[in-house]
Amino acid sequence: MIISTTCLPARAHRRQGRAALALADLLAEELPALLWHVQAAEHAAGSLLGVRDDGDPASRVDAVDEWARRLGVTPSWERLPGHGGEYRATGWHLGARVTVRAWLEESPLEVNV
Repeated sequence: MIISTTCLPARAHRRQGRAALALADLLAEELPALLWHVQAAEHAAGSLLGVRDDGDPASRVDAVDEWARRLGVTPSWERLPGHGGEYRATGWHLGARVTVRAWLEESPLEVNV
């Protein structure tokens, strides 16, 4: 995990620190591994972004589904221009916005058929 604090206004720095604490709390649970980003941009500071980027579409769907259950939200599918799309779940944990996403070539309903 890399947390950049260079040139962050004090408020954004505090929000990023709270997000890092929320991430540490979530990582103590038995949930699928993700690549995590603690957002540093002023408008997104205090947000967490977890990405599942392995070669197995079914495990990506399962990972987003499991994180969505933990966050108490329903995941959504958005087709992107071209082909494929993003399967995503966004919720809150300890005051931090948490987004988990995975790119898929086809709808998650088609992946687990």
